[in-house]
Amino acid sequence: MSKNIMLHYTELVQFLGETLGPDYEVVLFDLRNNKNEIIAISNGLISNRSIGDSITDYMQENLKDKDYKFTDYRANYRGIVRGNKFIRCSTKYIKDESNEIIGLLCINFDDSRYEKISSDILKLCHPDDLVENVIFEKADDSLIAETAENLDIKITDVAVRLIDDIISTINKPVSMLSKKEKVEIVSLLNSKKIFQLKSSIPLVAKKLSISEATLYRYITNLDKVNKNNTDI
Repeated sequence: MSKNIMLHYTELVQFLGETLGPDYEVVLFDLRNNKNEIIAISNGLISNRSIGDSITDYMQENLKDKDYKFTDYRANYRGIVRGNKFIRCSTKYIKDESNEIIGLLCINFDDSRYEKISSDILKLCHPDDLVENVIFEKADDSLIAETAENLDIKITDVAVRLIDDIISTINKPVSMLSKKEKVEIVSLLNSKKIFQLKSSIPLVAKKLSISEATLYRYITNLDKVNKNNTDI
């Protein structure tokens, strides 16, 4: 070959690392002259390894058994990295013209982020852990009494004016508001007890260009802070 074979694989490590993304660690070991060490690595934080680190004891045993004589690669076997975290591993045996092994190209997949996503999805079906986060709201008794006596009162109109007035105090277009500024607006509205009105939730969410779920989260966090301050 016109180019050193390990240089080809070094470029491949960089390419695969960028293509597959941060959940994949790609490692190149040089076994020539008994070096048995890493010469290129992408996303090494998965195993906390870097250039110059040696091959694992497991791979040492594999090489002694000459597994590479009977196959060109091993795919999708389980490995373990520091912190007792399991990962899915695949190893390509790099051989010379005499079919002797000269290197290893390893791809290790860390699926921990996907496990969390799967767990969150399962919680939608099994919400036991989420019950404590259920949000119940009702208007205070005096407000309920007033609306019962005078059905012509348009609470929605009052709420809209109050929301618009508070948002206008920021003196900035909603599209340019930071999360902190939106939380401040929600805090002001909360102090005015606007969220005791069920109809205010979709109104405020639309005005601030956020989802109703995000608004509920802001309110819940504010309630937790207020409770902690009260406890103190």
